[in-house]
This record gives sequence, structure tokens and C-alpha cells, in this order.
Amino acid sequence: FEPGDDIFQKRDEVDLLGKEANLEIRFKFKDYDEEMFVDSGYFNDRFGGNIKIEFIQKDDDLVKLKVKASNGFIPSTLIQCDEVHDVYYKDGFIAE
Repeated sequence: FEPGDDIFQKRDEVDLLGKEANLEIRFKFKDYDEEMFVDSGYFNDRFGGNIKIEFIQKDDDLVKLKVKASNGFIPSTLIQCDEVHDVYYKDGFIAE
């Protein structure tokens, strides 16, 4: 993907009721061989909403990764996903 790209893919609702699931995000930066990943959120209900993943370049070594999931107008307390991670990609380190 290129900077500023938006990707939208429609998916069927997923039944995560009682699963205590999380969202695993895997990514790799251009010109870097190491794949990185974070586990984000807590999903313990049916989910058919939107997930927004945003990478923001902060400086030469730091990218801020924001992850937010929303199940629509009536949010469920069983789905919690609104996280920020600091990705130090040159060192292969992620801080929450």
C-alpha cells in the first residue's frame, strides 16, 4: 500500500461471542525484511463493524499505529479496541 491509501473490504459478521478473541495485525515496512505484528483489542461478541488501522510517521525511527474497531451505533462492552502502539521499526520494537 502507498501512504494515504484507504482499503475497504466488506466482510460477513463474525461470531466471537465467548471466544475472548483479539485482532492480530501483521505488517512489514518497505526495505525491511522483518515482519512485525501486534495483538489489538478484545472481541467477545458478534462483530460486523468497521476496523480502522492507521500508520502515522512521527520521525525517522517512529511510526504511531492506531487501531480502532467499532460495531456500529450501539457499541458493545464486550468489544473493546481503541489502541495506540509506537513502532520503532528500525530496531524491530513495538511499545504500547
